[in-house]
Amino acid sequence: MTFVDGFYSFNLDISDTERGLYQKTRVKTPKHPHESVPHLLARVLAFAHCYESGLSFSRGLFADEEPTLWKRDALGTVQLWIQVGEVNRKKLQKSLRQQPQARHILYFYEPAQVEALYLQRGKINGVETLTCHLIDGAFLDQLAPHLKSASNWQITFIDDLVYLTSAHQELQTKLVMIDLKRHAPLHLPPFNVL
Repeated sequence: MTFVDGFYSFNLDISDTERGLYQKTRVKTPKHPHESVPHLLARVLAFAHCYESGLSFSRGLFADEEPTLWKRDALGTVQLWIQVGEVNRKKLQKSLRQQPQARHILYFYEPAQVEALYLQRGKINGVETLTCHLIDGAFLDQLAPHLKSASNWQITFIDDLVYLTSAHQELQTKLVMIDLKRHAPLHLPPFNVL
């Protein structure tokens, strides 16, 4: 039997100027007993950033073979594959090979998670099709005290900037693009470079 640490509900008011997206949606997700609060918040931020109809949380930490988020069509074919936090190279490579039609997006919230991907043995075929973002961990730390079992987020994406209001607290961060082909594992860019 699988236990959860709790269920969290988020009322999201999403604006993404680049995509012309203005959407209100509600998501509910369990928190795994071994999941950190920053990981939970990064999952929800990734959901909002990639929002499109049909996107959902997978069983994630409860099922090692699944990504954090995905979108599948009526036949079960994966169209969007999103992993948050540490990435298992073998799982990523398997998905890139078996689901080449799917968009693959990685979200890291600690530079060490990017390093860990590089330091795993083997090569990633299809790395040029990956989109990778680094979320500032300090931003998630600022957001953590506002986490409730039911949270309201007004979130606006303008290019690589994120403006988020929660519990009357206005926060801002930048989603840093990571080019896995260009950055060596021990020479990761600081948050203000890209």
